[in-house]
Amino acid sequence: MRTRATYITSLLLTIVVTLPTTALAQFNIQTPDSVKNVSDIGDLIGRIFNITVGISGVLFVGLLLLGGVLYLTSLGNEEGVTKARKTMLNAGVGLIIVLSAWGVGNYILRLFGVQISLTGSALPSAQDATRGIIDATTP
Repeated sequence: MRTRATYITSLLLTIVVTLPTTALAQFNIQTPDSVKNVSDIGDLIGRIFNITVGISGVLFVGLLLLGGVLYLTSLGNEEGVTKARKTMLNAGVGLIIVLSAWGVGNYILRLFGVQISLTGSALPSAQDATRGIIDATTP
């Protein structure tokens, strides 16, 4: 049973990872400016580091929320409460490890002369995202 579940999980993961690439291969997609502005390998490493730590942080916060939901839905069942507490504890420890890794990694990258910028991401800033809305509503 376990090998069948592993097989199905790996198949679904493969589909999820490759399907968007296949779909996007049909279009001529422009390279975002944030990718064009990578000046050197240090900048690229810094961006990859920030993205990895950000995804890991979101994952552990999601696990923390999952543990909370499991705790609320256990309805006093001792086995469910234990599982929920273990999930929340592991997620909390993972979040602390991710934040510590971000601090240590940021320090090491600065030693090598790489400046990590939290605002230099591929996502638009709040000001850029609301600029069109504010311009359209103000006389």
